[in-house]
Amino acid sequence: MPPNKTYRIIHISDLHGNVKFIASIAGQIKSADLVALSGDLTNFGGKRQAAGIVDAVREINPRVIAVPGNCDRDGVSRYIEETGISVDCKALEIGGYRIAGMGGSLPAPVPMPCVYTEEQFTDRFHELSVKCTSPDILVIHQPPVDSNLDKVNSGAHVGSRAVRSYIEASEAIICLTGHIHESVGVDTIGDTTVVNPGPARHGRYALIEIQGRSAAVSLKNLEK
Repeated sequence: MPPNKTYRIIHISDLHGNVKFIASIAGQIKSADLVALSGDLTNFGGKRQAAGIVDAVREINPRVIAVPGNCDRDGVSRYIEETGISVDCKALEIGGYRIAGMGGSLPAPVPMPCVYTEEQFTDRFHELSVKCTSPDILVIHQPPVDSNLDKVNSGAHVGSRAVRSYIEASEAIICLTGHIHESVGVDTIGDTTVVNPGPARHGRYALIEIQGRSAAVSLKNLEK
């Protein structure tokens, strides 16, 4: 069972290498129970760039988890795996919560280093379900289809069917996502609160407070 106290998560997505952002919210990072990096740590960078981001966070708060995004090269995945913070197609238990995740995105109009088809996502989520049958917290870079979090400027929904199906089946408390910069917001799928904080490189992040099976979300924007 999740802890009986309020559990604070700082959710950061789509940094795209903006390490200066970390210092700008250092106080919030320090006071969090967990810092979740939900992909695109770098802008087509590898291990060195990932280390710059991750180390900047861990110097403030060692309780960090991460998944790679579509703009992260293989070295990013290797680095977060080596440092023990990866939840990419795997699960960790931290602070009494079972945390599972998935990196990458659907294919984009231009080539990207970390992408999967819907069929590949379905296979990976099946693998993840075997490893963790009842996650409490999800960290998934690609947002679910037909939500408030996957609409591009044209109005088209570009989320994943496989991600949505996994969220529906998981019954998790919360899912932390990102990827679609213009779809900042909060939605609900079944009993799961889903959050896209918007790109951190534009000053956006989210504060999540979990109490029992409920989650309260505050979307933040340093540029306002």
